[in-house]
Amino acid sequence: MKIIILGAGQVGSSLISGLLNTGHDITVVDNSPDALAKISDKFDIRTLVGQASHPDVLADAGASSTDILIAVTHVDEVNLTASQIAHTLFKVPTRVARIRETSFYKYESLFKNKAFHTNAIIYPEVQIAGHLAHIIDYPSALQVINFKKDLTMIAMKAVDGAPIVGQPIHQLKRHIPQADVRVIAIFRESEFILPVAKTIIHDNDEIYLITHNKYVDQVMEEFREEPKVSSIVIAGGGHIGRKLACMLQNKYLVKIIEKNRAICEDISSEIKKSLIIHGSSDDYSLLKEENIEKADIFCALTNSDEINIMSSLSSKYLGAKSSIALVKNPSYYMLLQHYNLDIDITVSPRELTLNAILSYIHAGNIEKTHSVREGQSEIIEALIHKNSPLIGKKIEEINLPENTYIGAIMRHDGKGHIAHSNDRLETLDEVIIFLSDYKDYEAIADIFNE
Repeated sequence: MKIIILGAGQVGSSLISGLLNTGHDITVVDNSPDALAKISDKFDIRTLVGQASHPDVLADAGASSTDILIAVTHVDEVNLTASQIAHTLFKVPTRVARIRETSFYKYESLFKNKAFHTNAIIYPEVQIAGHLAHIIDYPSALQVINFKKDLTMIAMKAVDGAPIVGQPIHQLKRHIPQADVRVIAIFRESEFILPVAKTIIHDNDEIYLITHNKYVDQVMEEFREEPKVSSIVIAGGGHIGRKLACMLQNKYLVKIIEKNRAICEDISSEIKKSLIIHGSSDDYSLLKEENIEKADIFCALTNSDEINIMSSLSSKYLGAKSSIALVKNPSYYMLLQHYNLDIDITVSPRELTLNAILSYIHAGNIEKTHSVREGQSEIIEALIHKNSPLIGKKIEEINLPENTYIGAIMRHDGKGHIAHSNDRLETLDEVIIFLSDYKDYEAIADIFNE
């Protein structure tokens, strides 16, 4: 497919990384020659200097023959205008725009009536808040993906003393016989481990598994003790912190720490059920005064990675049961994933935005893609079309790339099934496939688009 990416920032660069190995023809447009020079140094793709919302620039970029336009510049108005022009003048079939200003979110009718002719609007702050609210419901989870047909993928770290730690995977069936579970990946000290029935679960293993929604709690308890949550402290009263507090305040006791007094006054009038504290979350004495040891979860959501990391570490040192840090810098994120620092969950805004955008970029019978571990691995949802040569084949008979396998099947009859090697594929099945290496995407696309 031909793809135009508007914006050569972090998200644009990440999109290129995720898409180049899938065989797409990519052009990147930005008004900064320096930003494009960095892109050209890393990737062998076409770049174009210019204002992304100007018709002449889009024409020069090849919009008239483009399949997908992705607008991720730093200016919302540019992204929306470019999407509208791509539709009106160039008939680009799929147009995705990132919007960061939450005031647009308040007026969703703007997009429902096709005023800007976007196929998809990506709101990073809203998505991050929703993701955080979800993992707060499962505070031990590193990542949660909800599929159709009552299936969920959960990622978590195994903890010494949990029932299954020190035992082989096949013991899960003895411990919880009513639950069907498929462990789809294990990362041990950042190295991929192929999970088979005899694989022993180790302390601190990063486990990725799929099960039915009703069994998630029981399955998680096999790998670690799931804490009970009643109180949340949010560091940072910006868009993400404010949105998260609105989502949580009717279920939990919520405190917000914000250093800007004007923002404190603003959010106190909007968020009635949360306690607003004026101060800095990296102030150790303030955390101590606010009895941070009584917090079940400390969420560090300021605009500073350094403050988020240090305040999360301080909160855990003072006795908070769990900590979550928002980390924008990819280098920091990967270091925190690699080293066993006392931060329970690190959240990458870039990865969440990337996931949201990539879900709209698929070829043929690839329905959705989900980035895993900062894009190193992927989970793909693929459709078995009515003329597919895979119909009637057992899963074990499909020639998948190494360390790539089917974790679950979403049947067209409305039921979701955990995949087993002797299951046969049927017309209109949707299969969930784990790729340990995202570079195998093209091979998977070829298999399911045949």
